Amino acid sequence: MRRCYVVAFIAVAMPLANYANGQSPQGRIVAGGGAATDIRGIRSTAYFASPSITFYPARSSLLALSGRGTSFTSGEWSAGGGLATLSRQPIVGPLGLNLSGGAGLTWTSYDVTFVTLEATPAAELRFGPVELFGGVRTGTAWVSAPDMSLSPIAGPPRRTVTTSSFGPVFGGGVEVARFGPGEGLHLQYREDRAKVESEPVTDRQIAARLIAGPVSVMASYGRRHAPAERTDFGGVQVSLSVTPLLAIMAALEEYPSNRLTGALGGRTLSAGIALRFGRGASKTPRALPRPSGVGAPSPGLTRVSIEAPGASQVEIAGDWNQWKPEPARRAANGVWYADLRLPPGEYRYAFRIDGMRWEVPDETQAADDGFGGRSAWLTVMEGRQGATTAGRQNR
Repeated sequence: MRRCYVVAFIAVAMPLANYANGQSPQGRIVAGGGAATDIRGIRSTAYFASPSITFYPARSSLLALSGRGTSFTSGEWSAGGGLATLSRQPIVGPLGLNLSGGAGLTWTSYDVTFVTLEATPAAELRFGPVELFGGVRTGTAWVSAPDMSLSPIAGPPRRTVTTSSFGPVFGGGVEVARFGPGEGLHLQYREDRAKVESEPVTDRQIAARLIAGPVSVMASYGRRHAPAERTDFGGVQVSLSVTPLLAIMAALEEYPSNRLTGALGGRTLSAGIALRFGRGASKTPRALPRPSGVGAPSPGLTRVSIEAPGASQVEIAGDWNQWKPEPARRAANGVWYADLRLPPGEYRYAFRIDGMRWEVPDETQAADDGFGGRSAWLTVMEGRQGATTAGRQNR
């Protein structure tokens, strides 16, 4: 159990170590309703709300705080909150170390409370569109519930049960197609082999994520092998971004039991909306880095720039050229820039560094989209060509 505490502490501490260099936090509220199964396995209509806020301490780290409240038409309810962290630290070349961790606390109207703590350190190897990973996953849960075996007049006493798990996790992924930064088709396989209080539990899962413009589709299928439980699970979620701040979502999911907390498996069918907020959603322009020793852009041109002093090659691509990378120029201070002849309007764009990874300027407040890429918005106003400012964040 101690190893879970140590790994979880490191997973939280590493993203926080560089917080001063991070981007502004970004928030999200998801609300909706549908049919759901509670942790006892009872199915009924339910309504939910889930606020969250994500911090980006560094380009390769994030720290997310979230909450969730669910009301069932049966009269029961559940509420809780959680913390999740992810940090990737380079080791050498394509080899890196991923540290992810999480903690959660849940209350229910039927007097069951549980606390969870999980951590997964894993090595990751990337070769172009292919990634391989392997590590260990450790977790602990504390579940407090009435002991129904004893029923004194004053009511049954409470009993707290502690459960732990530990085992290897490995898999890989491949980027099948890329339509632009943050857009494309990605496939992944993951296998978890855990010992939960000495009982073997194996989960194998394949997943696909498709992002094309405002549409995002995520689908998965898995199979569990465990004592007294051999079941299939998976689901599909579809999201449509109506504006950079509003998305419509629908999901269908079937999930196995949680061996740590004892929650039974079930299924959900839901639909709702997602609202985004934060400084990153603002259209207020911010100054991009200035290339030293370079004069102002000529009339009719718009300059876009990024700091990349260690890069040997930088290219820019965006909506205006169908995401075909074009070379940028390097200034003496390590700022790469491109002067573009663009008509008034809004454009998505990103820089490709050394022909491998896509980046956006920190000043755009753009955030990781969860797909491995980012894109920012550039606003060119009538009569304002030549400005060196960034527009709103990617949706």
